[in-house]
Amino acid sequence: MKGFGFFAAAIFWASLVLSGGAFANGRNSTSPEMVGVKGRNFTVGVTEVTQKLYSYVTGTNPSYFKGDNLPVTNVSWYDAIIFCNSLSKREGLTPCYSLNGTTDISKWGERPENSIWSEWSSVSCNFEANGYRLPTKEEWLYAARGGENYKYSGNEYVGGVAWYNVNSERMPHEVGEKFENGYGIKDMSGNVWEWCWDHYDVYSTDMGGSYSDGSKFCILDGRSGSIPMVTKTASLGFRVFRSR
Repeated sequence: MKGFGFFAAAIFWASLVLSGGAFANGRNSTSPEMVGVKGRNFTVGVTEVTQKLYSYVTGTNPSYFKGDNLPVTNVSWYDAIIFCNSLSKREGLTPCYSLNGTTDISKWGERPENSIWSEWSSVSCNFEANGYRLPTKEEWLYAARGGENYKYSGNEYVGGVAWYNVNSERMPHEVGEKFENGYGIKDMSGNVWEWCWDHYDVYSTDMGGSYSDGSKFCILDGRSGSIPMVTKTASLGFRVFRSR
């Protein structure tokens, strides 16, 4: 948005809203800023979930590197889906995730912290619900491409769109500081890995690379493979999607 005058900026944002682009509030809001993806039936968080939003919803901030506008990290796959249902309930939306027939997380029992073998691996997702959720790997890739044909999300040059091990000083950076892709989405290459829904047994997939990885992990199809759902690291966070 740098270089836009006041009226030009107002027109730009108004056109995005009318065309199904970015909407809701900005990164300092207690609601995630979402953007519509042309031709698809879901919306995407413009950035990764911030520590400010995560703390507001859950009352905790497990991240190693602290900062309101840094991406939340040190969250397991289970932590991410609990956040999604909690935020959905807070906003009056229909939660997507259920366990043993209920979306009420207070009835799910104690979340797994160490043992990967748990009935929580049978959590199901209602993709017709309008609440917040993790993306499938296919949805994540479609959003990351941004309708373009770049090696990284939004650019052929990794440094323009990603915080990775060469430019990050080995720490995460505030969300939204790099260039957006063609759909107006940021940080899908680098900064922190992002949990996806796809899983089998107790293993799940994370995408996008991080501040501690080389550029080869930040390519559009960069993924760390399947890792246990209880995994928590300082370079792993998530982004929310919504069906519409």
